[in-house]
Amino acid sequence: MKKKKRMSYINSLLRLDMGQITWRQALRNALGISLPLIAGVLCGHILYGLGGAVGALVAGFASMTGTYRKRLRTMLLTAVWMSVATFIGAATGNILWFAVFVMMISGFIAGLLVAVSPEAAQIGLLSTNSLILIANFPETPLHAFYQGLLVAAGALIQIILMMIDNAVRPSPTEASDVATVFKALSAYAKARTRDADVLVARSFLIANSSLKDSSLKTSYWYHLSHLLDIAERLRLDIVALDGAFFMHREHGTHAERVSHIELYQHLIRTVLQQVSEILAKVSPIIKKNALVDPSFADSVSQLQKLISTTMISTLDHEDRAQELKERLNDLISRLLDMSNFITSGQPSLEITMTTKEMPTLRRSTLSVIHDVSSTLKANVTLRSSAFRHAIRLSGTLTVAVLLYRFLHLPRGYWIPLTALIILKPDFFTTFSRGSARILGTLLGVAFTTLFMIFIPDSHHLLGLSLVVLFAWALYTTINFNYTIYTTLLTAEVVVLLSFFEQSAPLATAMDRLIDTAIGGILAFVAYAIWPTWQRRNVPESFNRLIVAEQKYFHAVFHLDSNTSKYRKNTRLARTNTVTVVEQALAEPVQLKLPVVNIMGLLTGLHRFADTLVALEANSDTILAPYIEQPDVQHFIAATEAALNSLEQLLVARMIATTNTQFNTIETSVQLKEIEDAIHVHTNHIPPALEEIFVRLASNIGTMNRMLSSIE
Repeated sequence: MKKKKRMSYINSLLRLDMGQITWRQALRNALGISLPLIAGVLCGHILYGLGGAVGALVAGFASMTGTYRKRLRTMLLTAVWMSVATFIGAATGNILWFAVFVMMISGFIAGLLVAVSPEAAQIGLLSTNSLILIANFPETPLHAFYQGLLVAAGALIQIILMMIDNAVRPSPTEASDVATVFKALSAYAKARTRDADVLVARSFLIANSSLKDSSLKTSYWYHLSHLLDIAERLRLDIVALDGAFFMHREHGTHAERVSHIELYQHLIRTVLQQVSEILAKVSPIIKKNALVDPSFADSVSQLQKLISTTMISTLDHEDRAQELKERLNDLISRLLDMSNFITSGQPSLEITMTTKEMPTLRRSTLSVIHDVSSTLKANVTLRSSAFRHAIRLSGTLTVAVLLYRFLHLPRGYWIPLTALIILKPDFFTTFSRGSARILGTLLGVAFTTLFMIFIPDSHHLLGLSLVVLFAWALYTTINFNYTIYTTLLTAEVVVLLSFFEQSAPLATAMDRLIDTAIGGILAFVAYAIWPTWQRRNVPESFNRLIVAEQKYFHAVFHLDSNTSKYRKNTRLARTNTVTVVEQALAEPVQLKLPVVNIMGLLTGLHRFADTLVALEANSDTILAPYIEQPDVQHFIAATEAALNSLEQLLVARMIATTNTQFNTIETSVQLKEIEDAIHVHTNHIPPALEEIFVRLASNIGTMNRMLSSIE
């Protein structure tokens, strides 16, 4: 286990993600930084140009991810925040107590913003960085005001460039995110693994979030929303078909049916492989905004012919074969809807009639602000990892600033800068990113210093060129590799500071290296003193997931018209639980709960939800006609009681320490009732519904065994 964790740290330093290289945005942002620099050179005021470049640098980060509306809103907020921070930092830098107080507040806000989004946290961090730097070069209030305006002007330049770029060559994030959903669905249809399913769930969450915060034209927004709705329904069909594969496999013990079972399974495998290839073709069509592609229909027609031919020659008239035919026909119907919609741009009658189940509705700016405010308020508690991170970050910044101010360390501001960047809410990110940050800082300082020593730059032309070059490179690699990114970011800061500092490059390099080491040690010590362990969040995450699946079960079996809401809530709870478990497993401290039990429980919950998804896809035909039967109602009641007991058992075994024996016995009794209910009504319901009941009972049994064996 320890060796595996060490390898994960090393991989985090060396991991390269070619798909995350952002040439176009990087070039635009580098241009935004170069314009104020060029203006400063032409006017003979290089330092003024640098003020604008700093504003453009930070605003550029805000323009890298998100929808156009989100980027525009974030960049405007960044311009305001940066200009205010610059004014306060420059005007009060020589007042120690006030400067420390302001940095403490700014650090706290930056830490709390991790609860909102990674982009918000990044802007908070960079703005606090700017505050730390500017405070070391105090000005009169008037000059501080001018500096704030210059920083705001630089940010506005980036905003204008982003707007022009979007108008000339639109590349909506919403389309890219919906395309990613189909790409993930393609991978899931090819291999129905838990990891593939988690990727699908995460892609749906991202796409829904993008469409909620969109400024696209209404017609195009509805187009993407309909495609996402089709994707939701296709996932239901794939899960249902995959469930049919396992049902036939589980009933392969009768010799007289073996040949038919093999044919059924071969058909399902072939169909899902073809579906995977079709969905893979959809992704680039959406991403390139190609609303009309008549040739795409050929692939769907070929699959339809394949299924029709195979069904005639393969499937007999027994009940399970008829149910499989229905599922294959549903899948083809959905693919034809998608094909017609992509070809014509017009939704089918079925899609038009189900707009109440649209994946998302656009939110106003006020609702977005309200959501952010609600998120921040909800996280003002010591139980929140974001709040703990904010306190830890604020306290560490205070110690770092007081340390270098009282010791009068030259260029000591690198201590709080380093600590600010290294400290993260969780252990793995803090220590893996911390190692990458320290390594990147060492490389950046050494490389840039040597470069500036051996190449004279009396007119700052080299420095100006390096500012633009490093800016382009760091924006390009921001998500490519963190070590490379931090190397380039450090190099950028070193070059910018060279315009203010008049010391020898070699001397300043040594100071930076020493201060970086101190800042890194301070960050690690701060986290070690008051850590936030994700393992403590594992029980609550599982509890939220079980509650979400309880509600989803109730909605499906009571034929709720809004089952999609509960399905999406379950998906969100599941992805959150997977993230928490992954982070907990990366921590150096051994989990109190056995890893085998945790992964087994996660698998049971995953399969339980997938079984519900399969049932939801066919509830009109295999559940609704039999819902009033007493035995079916008995099964529903027994299952809901078992789920309630599982929740209590989870609390007893993973959170509390009492009444564990009672809960174990209670759940076992209810499992027996479920099994009895299944055996009683097997002659009164179709085999497909019987299989659903058996699988649900089996999944509950798995969860019960995993929880009951925790000591």
